Amino acid sequence: MANMSYCRFQNTAGDLDDCQSAFEGLVNDPDEKPLSREELAAAKRLVKTCAAILNLLAETVDVPVEELLEDDREIDEAVDFVNTQPDGE
Repeated sequence: MANMSYCRFQNTAGDLDDCQSAFEGLVNDPDEKPLSREELAAAKRLVKTCAAILNLLAETVDVPVEELLEDDREIDEAVDFVNTQPDGE
């Protein structure tokens, strides 16, 4: 079932935390089973989507992605800025 618009970020953030843990297991645990073909394709899509979101935020606030990633406050400020922009600006 799709997320309702009023809680899509809340629900997805928890799922992304789980995906991060899975990636950490793949990187750090030699006994971790590899992803299935379907899950691998979805993981690639997810990473590309996350990268696109970061690029969009960086472009919108005119800050290099690397700078956004240096400090969580930079990301918070970028998301706050995007959230408070009037439509079309």
